[in-house]
Amino acid sequence: MKTFRVFVPFSFLLCSVLLLVSCTQVKESVDFSTMTSEEIMDYGLKHGAIPFSEFIKPFKIPTSGEAPYSIGSLRDAKLETVKGYDELIKISGDKPQKVIVNGDIDLPSGVYFATVYYATKKVKCQPKEVYTIADSPMCGFDPTEGGASKHRGYAGVMSAGYWKMKTLIYKIEFNVLGQPTNRPYSPCSPNAVQWQYYRGTLN
Repeated sequence: MKTFRVFVPFSFLLCSVLLLVSCTQVKESVDFSTMTSEEIMDYGLKHGAIPFSEFIKPFKIPTSGEAPYSIGSLRDAKLETVKGYDELIKISGDKPQKVIVNGDIDLPSGVYFATVYYATKKVKCQPKEVYTIADSPMCGFDPTEGGASKHRGYAGVMSAGYWKMKTLIYKIEFNVLGQPTNRPYSPCSPNAVQWQYYRGTLN
């Protein structure tokens, strides 16, 4: 019994594989830059996304520990600044959530995948001194407002001998088309956070 071998040109095989891949990986394409705000909202809702303002509403920090003192209650108050963060704690679930950005933050309008974090920082309290919050415009978003506003700031408490601070940061790495963003963190990278606080003794 004779056997026959059929030789198929490599170029034919390669073209067949590329055709198969292209047919199985077709993606829907959309240009958000040509769409109105209403069209972007409709597109996002139809594709399982939620408005960014609704996405961030639940993330309001619970209060704990000792409430911050007012600046007027401190003697010889000193303004201090620390940079960076100790921990980045994910608080919006294990997977990024699909959200509709429509002028909410400094990104082109569109549908993105987002995650919410607490950036935290703590400093050792000096003996007999108390600490309180100072305006921190180079911080993340103020978590005491539940992420519902664009006010930048943090929540701070004295606890277990430390001044502990938390702020909200959003991470948006790519849109629904898989295109990366130039600025994945909003309002700033956790490495760029600057925390300002006062410390001093009580009057």
